[in-house]
Amino acid sequence: MEPHDHQVDAFCHAVNQSRCVILSPTASGKSLIIYSLVRYYQNVISPARKILIVVPTISLVTQMYSDFDEYSEKTKWSAHKNCHKIHGGVPKLTDRQVVITTWQSVYKMPRAWFDNFEVVIGDEAHLFKAQSLTTLMNKLVDCPYRIALTGTLDGTKIHKLC
Repeated sequence: MEPHDHQVDAFCHAVNQSRCVILSPTASGKSLIIYSLVRYYQNVISPARKILIVVPTISLVTQMYSDFDEYSEKTKWSAHKNCHKIHGGVPKLTDRQVVITTWQSVYKMPRAWFDNFEVVIGDEAHLFKAQSLTTLMNKLVDCPYRIALTGTLDGTKIHKLC
C-alpha cells in the first residue's frame, strides 16, 4: 500500500514529536497512519512492552483490525498474531503486543494493567474530553509515546497533558 504525502508527513511528525495531535480529515487514511506507527513502534520499543490503540466504538475496533489485516496482506506481519481486540466480554489480558480497544472497555482497569503500555494512539481524539477517558490517560504513567488523531478540533480548551 502506497501512502499519500499527507500520511507520510503525519507519520514523520508523530515519530519526531513523540506526543502530538494529528489533524486529518475524515476519509484521509488515519488508519493507515496508525498502522504505520504501530509497525514503526514495534521495531523501536521492547517486545515486552505494548501499544494501546483507543477508539470510541466497538465497530471502530473491528474496522481498525480489519484495516490492519488488509494493509499487511502482502507482508509477513499478521493482525491476527500481533493484535488483540478488546470490547465487552473479551479478556483484557493478552500476550499480543498491540491492543485495540474502546476506552469504555478499559478505563476501569487498575493502573497496573496500563504499566505494560509504552505507546498510546488515540483515534477520534476530539472525544478525549470525557472524564473516564482522561482517567485512562492518567493511568498511562510510563507511556512516553502519545499520539492522537482526529478529523475535528472543536476549539474547546483542555489541559495540554490530556
